[in-house]
Amino acid sequence: MDLNEYRDIFINEAQEHLEALNAAALRLEKDAADPGALSELFRSSHTLKGMAATMGFDPITELAHQMEDLLDGLRTGRLASGPGLSDLLFACIDTLGEQIGRLAQGSEALPAPEALVQRLHSSQQEGITPAPSKAAALPAPAIAPAGLAPGESGYTLAVLVDPDCAFKGVRGFMVVRNLEKLGRLLACRPGYREVEAGAFAEGFELDLATQAPVESLRKACLKVLEVSDVEARPLAGPALAAAPPAPEPAPAAPAPEAPLAAKEASKPAARQSVRVAVERLDSLMNLVGELVTHRIRLAQISRQHGLKDLKDSLALLERVIDELQDEVMSARMVPMDHVFNRFPRMVRDLAHELGKQVELEVLGKDIELDRSVLEEVSDPLVHILRNAVDHGIEAPEQRRKAGKPEQGLIRLSAQREKNQVLVQVLDDGSGIDPARLRQVAVQRGFMDAESAARLSDADAVALIYAPGFSTAASVTSVSGRGVGLDAVKSKIEGFGGALRLESKPGQGTSFTLRLPLTLAIIQALLVRLGDETYAVPVAGVHEAVEYASSELRPMQGAEVVMLRDQVLPVLRLGRLLEVPGAERPDPPSFTVLVAEVGERRIGLMVDAILGQQEVAIKSLGRFLKGIRGFGGVTVLGDGTIALILDVPSLL
Repeated sequence: MDLNEYRDIFINEAQEHLEALNAAALRLEKDAADPGALSELFRSSHTLKGMAATMGFDPITELAHQMEDLLDGLRTGRLASGPGLSDLLFACIDTLGEQIGRLAQGSEALPAPEALVQRLHSSQQEGITPAPSKAAALPAPAIAPAGLAPGESGYTLAVLVDPDCAFKGVRGFMVVRNLEKLGRLLACRPGYREVEAGAFAEGFELDLATQAPVESLRKACLKVLEVSDVEARPLAGPALAAAPPAPEPAPAAPAPEAPLAAKEASKPAARQSVRVAVERLDSLMNLVGELVTHRIRLAQISRQHGLKDLKDSLALLERVIDELQDEVMSARMVPMDHVFNRFPRMVRDLAHELGKQVELEVLGKDIELDRSVLEEVSDPLVHILRNAVDHGIEAPEQRRKAGKPEQGLIRLSAQREKNQVLVQVLDDGSGIDPARLRQVAVQRGFMDAESAARLSDADAVALIYAPGFSTAASVTSVSGRGVGLDAVKSKIEGFGGALRLESKPGQGTSFTLRLPLTLAIIQALLVRLGDETYAVPVAGVHEAVEYASSELRPMQGAEVVMLRDQVLPVLRLGRLLEVPGAERPDPPSFTVLVAEVGERRIGLMVDAILGQQEVAIKSLGRFLKGIRGFGGVTVLGDGTIALILDVPSLL
């Protein structure tokens, strides 16, 4: 059998186990007596070992096996954790990550460094002291004693696995693991070790004592990939010898034999989920975008020619296309934990490097975001979190002097707000001191002392977004180069998001990222500038206001209008973009789109608003992608091309 076709499946599942290993190791570092963390470490390393052995990836198999031996000694009480255990576990996890990363790049996994192997051997033989007798040893996975406790029910579960399954042992182990969370194993046929080794033909049987409903047991089995069917029946025979007698139910009339078709219909689906390549989802979204474009064109034809039959058919077609669009967009949505799960380890390592104590609290991991947006926001979040650890959280002695606990807190949270997602990074550190920023700006030649003194506190804090600006005294591996928040802000605003900063000296800082749900299909305002039509994303527009030409006034070399007793700067988009026809004399009235850029508002003067509609965003291509002010292009219903304005980068 050629196992190369399963390589991608192995890599995907192995990366999931790496995330589980990292999370469990972090929990164990905080609480060395956490049996759940130790059990999860053992299970994940054991599963990874079995998967790698099946695929023939010997370096991964050997390292995972050595980790498993160490963890088995800890969980059975033969060994006790000692100093340096967490660092050793993280070193093993990092090496596994490097090995799997090489596989993902098409290379072969390299053996673990000899120094790491020696550390593992010495930890088991010399470096970890025997566990004290009073420590409660965790039971190894084994068959539980026979008999049912009061309130428990007994079931025999016949589990069938796809005949072509290449990871029978792994699938069997995962089924057992899932069922152990719901009850007690009473028996296993063939034996547990045989199931773990994949030494069975089409399936295996398990006897289980549980208080869970039988449907929960079936679901726990079927959510394991390549488990094709599960048959559950009441437990009978010797396994119930120790169970207390149950009252006999009243006799009931025998049920009629169900027809064969009904029996077949009652069987669960063979597959609960399938893996789909990202490229196929992107292609499907592009096709949906084409459908949206043609739907709008047909609606225009219907209105122009008064075709009632076409209008009635379009009403049904629009409903189907809307549902199809919702389904495709839902398929592209990914939980935030795909990005959030990597940060606890990153924060832990950086805090250790800087000699700080930091706790990362993560909320809202189940909030979903379009895959393309999630990819774009990953790097900005990394930089903001590193800044929070490096610049925000103080050293333990400084926090003691300030009356704070030695351990700093960073909270990473996500929440849904209408058609956007808000991601916040908040810390309880030193905050941002505007006076300090003014001083640094003068010292590093960004402005003279007089200009710095005139800055408001908000403008002084905004200096951290200036390219090349840094308050670090020296360049380190973490900070000091002045390359960071300016790039973060540009990237977030570049895909239609917004970044907001709030800080109080001595109390902490928060960064709030306002992100669009998707970058594929958006609501846009179609506007006329001179002789051309442009699309402006609705997400960046607060409101549209009509003004008479006499209300436009000059002020300090710019043009402004009054919006509810506040001065609003106005930018003539047509002249800025040098659109043909934009130099015509001003009409008696004009429309201003009030756009929000960060924490400020600006008016965008347009000749007219043509309407609002959904548009499918197309890339400008690699030759035009770097042009500022444009986020893409779309095809309108009449077949014409309209550029999509990227207001933040334009300004």
